[in-house]
Formats: sequence, structure tokens, C-alpha cells
Amino acid sequence: MTTLKSRKTKFIICSVAIVLIISVLAMTFVACKDPVLGETPDEAFFVNDLQSNPSAELLSKITKEGETIVPVSEMLSSTGWDINNSADAKNIASGIYALAVTNYGNVTQSVYMLMTDATVDVKGSRLGDIKVGVKSTYSDWIGKNGIFSQTISGVTKLEGIGSLGDKIKSNFGYNIQSFTNDNFYAFRRGSNGGANFYGNDYKDVYKYIMGAQHDFPTKYINKGGEVNSFYIQAAEKDEEPSDTETTPQPERENAWSPLNRYQTGVVKVENSDDYYIGNYGANFAVYDFSRPEYLADNTSVKYDAVNDIYTLNIVVKEEYVDKACDFAKGSLVRDTNSYISLRNAVYTECTNVIEVYGSGMIKSIQKIETIASDEECDVLGGGAFWGTCKGGSTGNRAIVAFSYSDNDTDAVRLAALYFTELGDKSYFEKAKLSTDFALNFEGYPTFAEYNPVVNTELADMFLNITKEN
Repeated sequence: MTTLKSRKTKFIICSVAIVLIISVLAMTFVACKDPVLGETPDEAFFVNDLQSNPSAELLSKITKEGETIVPVSEMLSSTGWDINNSADAKNIASGIYALAVTNYGNVTQSVYMLMTDATVDVKGSRLGDIKVGVKSTYSDWIGKNGIFSQTISGVTKLEGIGSLGDKIKSNFGYNIQSFTNDNFYAFRRGSNGGANFYGNDYKDVYKYIMGAQHDFPTKYINKGGEVNSFYIQAAEKDEEPSDTETTPQPERENAWSPLNRYQTGVVKVENSDDYYIGNYGANFAVYDFSRPEYLADNTSVKYDAVNDIYTLNIVVKEEYVDKACDFAKGSLVRDTNSYISLRNAVYTECTNVIEVYGSGMIKSIQKIETIASDEECDVLGGGAFWGTCKGGSTGNRAIVAFSYSDNDTDAVRLAALYFTELGDKSYFEKAKLSTDFALNFEGYPTFAEYNPVVNTELADMFLNITKEN
């Protein structure tokens, strides 16, 4: 592992870093059960077809009309870059990254699963030094039968406010599920606190998405996104194309050419440079690693010919880290702004290990990153009570796993396991929608019947860099 040390669908609704979600953690002092905080086994990222190599037949079937999936071999033969030549490493790494992002955007179905262990450190506040830890999971399962999405987040550490921290940390949390298809959109948000993250000692750990579980509301409340809400509404129809001009994007010569930058928002912090939100062509691509000039000489690419896997160890030059990671930084600042408003934050750590199959489809991402500021920063919104601190930092350790199979991307299968109310016509009657919209779970396993299979061969090869020493 090498570490840098330095100063369209409308359904894809979140970027990689949104899993942090610290900024929307709500606190309640109602009684909550203590959370389970087991260490998620690596095998949880290899359930069913997760991280499996998609076949050529599958890729042909799921490629969008008019698009192509370009394999790594085509890039290498066209460019003459040699995987065994260290002088080509930066070109190959940047090219494979761009290729993987491009290919991901050209398929009709995919699974995106992310688990994050996040931290916020506050220095010199009126309460002293404060440390917050948050464990979160986020997943999108997108296919021909719709989209299933789930987020579960809970506080793992709340230090710096004495014994009160242990007493109230289980009152924090953020837990949502949603389902979308052509007919309707369903959403529910559970009560704060009590998010469970199971470990190897729990017999049903693999039945839950990344081992995370939370009790979601089953009582129908036709409201928006409040705590303990559950509602169903008719799907929005596609709007007519807008006459508003969009910023023209440069033509990309090849699938491995440098990626285009799509800025979607700005994060403003008082007395600080602005931070930006966006991506480089896919929901997970909040980094621009597609330009070899951004990469340091110790960037490396390894190829496992037996399993047809390219492993990219990305290291960014210090002078380019803010360009390559600007969207990731903006997301981190945005998602922790309720705790600490980092002014003019800089990267102090940035490690990215990315696996891509020879087909050009992304397999996994692992990242460790920290941004910090030594300037005076507002704490918990500032003001006369909370005031400021003498600086601080925020960061995360994350694993992202991908899949493309018909089984994994079947949103109805996920609903049959985790959102069974959508098969009950009475809920659609309450929503004043056609009962024909109720999902048909015939042929799908129930949660009791579900027997997830772990691909132990792939799991045994996995080197988890995100575990703290």
C-alpha cells in the first residue's frame, strides 16, 4: 500500500461520499436499543455475484444501445503500453481508470455497494477535543425491474464529552430504504439509533446487506422524509427536455481518454475557498485519476493473469491532489459541516486501490483519505454557544463492491427480502394508487428462505487495506 502525504438516470441519487451522511445525523433522547458494532467480515463484499467477473455474454446483453464495452486489452494494443514496463505505469493506471468509468456508464444494470468508517476530529473547542466515529453502508441495485436503495448509518464513537458520549451515541443514526420503478416510488426512514453491524459471530450476517440491519417502519404515513415515515407515490414522468444550455463537454477520442468534469454543486464555508461537488461520468467517480500527469511515479499496476484482474495503486502528486480529488474533498466537507466547518482544508492522506477486470468492468475500490484544517473553524454550526475550534479533520476508510448479474441487479428480489410491504396491495390503496402496482414476489425467496452464497475463492484473495492497524 502506498500513501500520499501532503498539505441518466434520475435514479442515481448519491455520489460515493454521501454515505458519510454525518451532516444529517439527527439526535433524539428517546430510548433506543444499544447498537451492535461487530467487525464486518470481508466475505460480506463477496455475497452471491458481488465482485465476480461478468461474462462476455452478460456484457453483450446489458450494454446500452449504441454503446460498447472496451476491454483493457484493446487499450493496450491500441496504445502500445506495456504492463511490464514501469515507465508506462502512470499511462496504464489512468487509462484503465477512465476505461472503467466509461464502461460503467454504458451498462443498463449494476450494483454499487459501499461501506464507510468515517471520523471527525475537533481540536480546541469549548468542550475540548472531540472525536466522532460513524459507520455507514450505502447501496444501489439498478436493473430492468427498478432500483432498490438502502442506507444504514450509526455512531460508533463519541469521545470528548465524558461518559455522556457512551450514553447518547446510540441515539444517532440515519436509516433509509427506497424502491423505484416505472410505476411508483416508495420511501421509508427508520427511527434514529440502534443501527446494527453484524460480525462473523452472527449466523445471519450475510443475509443483510454488508451485515447492516435496522428496523424500518411498517406503518404507512404518507409524508416526506421525516423520521419514522413511510410513503408511496406515483412515479414522476420524464420531463420535457429543458431549453437551458448546458456546458459543452470536450469530445473524448477513446474510452480511456481523460474524463470530463461534471460539477453539480458548490459548498460554501465562511472565510474559506469554495468546495465543489460532482463526478467524472459515474456516481462512484469523484476522483480524476484519468490524467497521467496527476499521478506520482510510485503509482503502480499489477495484473493477475489467472483471475484477469488489474490492480491499480493510485498515488497523486502533491501539486495535483486538489485537482484530482476536488469533488471528494467537497463531499467530505459538506457531509461533516454540521460538526465542523473546515476552512481551506487540505489533503493529508489519500490512498486508492482499485481493481478492474480485463473486460474493463470495475470490481472494487478501497480508499483511505483525510482532509484537515489548522484554521479556526465553526463547531456544530458556530454561534454564541458552540463557538469555534482550533482546527480539525475528517476522513474515511471505505470499500466499494460492484456487480452486474441479473440476480444481483433485480430490485424486486431485494424488495422481497427487505421491503415486503411493497407486495401488499393495502399499502397502495392507502396511497390511492392502483393495486396493480403492488410487486409480485412469487418465485422470490423470503428472508427466512434466503440462503446467500459467499464466493470464498474471491474473498480469500482480497487484501483489505481499510482495517486500522
